[in-house]
Amino acid sequence: MNKKIAHLPHVKRHLELLARKIEKDIQARAYDRALKNIKFLEKQQFYYPAIYKNKLFCLTKLERWAEAEALSETLLKRQNDRDYVEYFLYYLTSLYHQGQYSFVQQLIEDHLGDVQITNEHREYLCHLQNESLKKLKEKSNELLKKLELAILTKNEIEQWLLINRWKALNAPPAKLILEMLSMAEVNPFVKTAILFELHERNIEDVVYIEKNGRKLKIKAAELPYLTEHPLYVDALKHLEAVEQKDPTLYSFSVELLERSFEYDYPFMEDAKNVDLIAEAATLAAKEHLFGKVGSEMEENEELLANKQQIEAKYEAFLRLTIA
Repeated sequence: MNKKIAHLPHVKRHLELLARKIEKDIQARAYDRALKNIKFLEKQQFYYPAIYKNKLFCLTKLERWAEAEALSETLLKRQNDRDYVEYFLYYLTSLYHQGQYSFVQQLIEDHLGDVQITNEHREYLCHLQNESLKKLKEKSNELLKKLELAILTKNEIEQWLLINRWKALNAPPAKLILEMLSMAEVNPFVKTAILFELHERNIEDVVYIEKNGRKLKIKAAELPYLTEHPLYVDALKHLEAVEQKDPTLYSFSVELLERSFEYDYPFMEDAKNVDLIAEAATLAAKEHLFGKVGSEMEENEELLANKQQIEAKYEAFLRLTIA
């Protein structure tokens, strides 16, 4: 980006005229045409001083926020650029219009004291920060009302969708979110998604968890990551031979194991005979990929029971996510 090359005099004059035309197109609000000409200048590697400010201006006027975010994020790597602050403002604006209110607030808090930010810029940042806080509260309250209804009606698919929206919103964990962990009406996978998110955010609140009659009181941040849990690690070790022989079978076996452990998390200590669970996951994966396996499995009642549980949990997960 922004490589300097020499142009022949007549070519340079033509490109300079086109750059001036872009400015006129912007004044005339012909943003699509201006962007088309900017793209042409980029191909010709003719970078006049305001080219990226103009491009960002057009993208935001056309509400092409994802493109504006990507471009401004790239430009922010050029910290010595004279327009660095302008790029930062465009970056924040694009994030705001894509609903990243919490992230916008954090970025503004981190940079509001920067010396290169003028009073005019600081005023805009304060405005954007206040608007982000307002939007975050509005969206969060709206989401919580829908979540209450999904719990009341035991609509597990809606619970799953709303919790994922809450995660994307990055809103603080409201009282209802924490209380869901002990509600019988809340799907086990939804509870696990909440726990993973609380742990990821290093939330220190003490939470009460209930799943299938099992109870636990613990700080969310103290829960182990699923992939670091000794039982999960041990189960993967039992699949090493499968990984060497058939990577596809191994991959699906791991997926089945993960869904099974996610259903029970954090009560994985109840899982006994991890080697048997790993074997059951492999058999379930093999049957799914290649058809019914041999009848010798039917003679091992414990193995069959584990396989059926793994399949049931996987099907329960699919019902949540494929809607």
